[in-house]
Amino acid sequence: MRYHVLRLEVVDGARSAFPRAVNNLGIVVGYSSFGGLGRPTMWIGRRGFETGTLGGRYGVAEDINDAGLIVGLGTTADDDYRAMSWSDEVGRGVVWFGKTSVQLDTLLDDDSQGLQIDGAEAITDRGQIVAQRSVDQVTIEPLLLTPRPGATADRWHAAETGDWRC
Repeated sequence: MRYHVLRLEVVDGARSAFPRAVNNLGIVVGYSSFGGLGRPTMWIGRRGFETGTLGGRYGVAEDINDAGLIVGLGTTADDDYRAMSWSDEVGRGVVWFGKTSVQLDTLLDDDSQGLQIDGAEAITDRGQIVAQRSVDQVTIEPLLLTPRPGATADRWHAAETGDWRC
């Protein structure tokens, strides 16, 4: 097999770019580096676009499904600083609907309220999201978020990985 190379643009003002995933439509997501801080980026064809954060300085788009839903992590402007975090800001799980970013833990159903989702790594074409949350300073808990049957795109259900009841 041989491959054709498409050189993706680096977003204006960025020093470098790091693609992380591609969907079956050829849309690429990842992040662009601005002086050491990553900003979520999407490439359509060669052209790169920033997708935005939750108001903070850092974010990364980790995956995209064929419907164009993007997941990753980002920071909010009003978060407390945490020494263990790479950007010295608290990360949050994010889903992007186009250029609109939404904090994942605001989309949980009533059974899952109160969970703080720290990051999202992957999304299926069915809308299931693999994510994680920090339980304490050393324990990271894996999560599987599954849209509830009959739910609209703005409501998600979080279940610990391995909980087949979801």
